Amino acid sequence: MNEAKPYKSMIQILLVDDESIILEILNSIIEGQANIQVTKAENGEEAFKLFAQSSFDLIITDVKMPIVSGGQLIQKIRSSSLPNKDLPVIFISSDIEKAKQATDNFQDIQYYHKPVKIKTFREILQTTVARISPG
Repeated sequence: MNEAKPYKSMIQILLVDDESIILEILNSIIEGQANIQVTKAENGEEAFKLFAQSSFDLIITDVKMPIVSGGQLIQKIRSSSLPNKDLPVIFISSDIEKAKQATDNFQDIQYYHKPVKIKTFREILQTTVARISPG
């Protein structure tokens, strides 16, 4: 039997990148989409703290970051007892093969190649949001 999910008007995205220019570019692309709210973090440690305090529907994160990498962030989230720990993730990296090796055992993962191509990124975002949106 399917349980009805409570209606949620906004998709909550946690956007993580240590490069401020990339963070702002991605944020501007994402915020152009309807019914999406973005919370930004500049590293995996900050992102984990935000994740522990709020409810997110999707994480978009760089892989290679100082302090806590994107892979370490998702490993920490997946191994936690936090609700929604199995949410979808889009990893962004200039080296997709290395990113895949670092995140090999994760579920519900997509990869996007840097540098950012607006049209392609928007398509990936729209597909993912459509999949996680209620109704």
